[in-house]
Amino acid sequence: MKSVFSFLFLMLVGLSAHGSGTVLNGGDAVMCKPAQGTEFNGVYSLDYLATYDSEASPIFPARILDESLKRIGILIEQKLPELHASYLVFIKNILNRDLQRSYVWQPAKFGLIDIKDEDLVSLLPTNCRN
Repeated sequence: MKSVFSFLFLMLVGLSAHGSGTVLNGGDAVMCKPAQGTEFNGVYSLDYLATYDSEASPIFPARILDESLKRIGILIEQKLPELHASYLVFIKNILNRDLQRSYVWQPAKFGLIDIKDEDLVSLLPTNCRN
């Protein structure tokens, strides 16, 4: 289940990159190792870490995929109701491989695209820089 969540996370984060290889528009995932004095442990969006504000919002650990998707859906419904119907379609088709349905997920043969935003590394917590 952790690998499915990791795939989903990377896919969601990667949506903002939209295939761009040179624009500093996010999309990279960062792995943070456990360290004393920091709450970061696991996979995070580079954008999230680079703009993190400890007073803005708490981090919600994703225990299971369904729980995380439900929480995201509630937030979208509350804050961006015009996008909620699209989110429900996304959830219905997540990881779908059935060619008879409207949306099909196929792994990219070329892997992930490097968007060259490594200069942001100085903004990351020290346990997230390797």
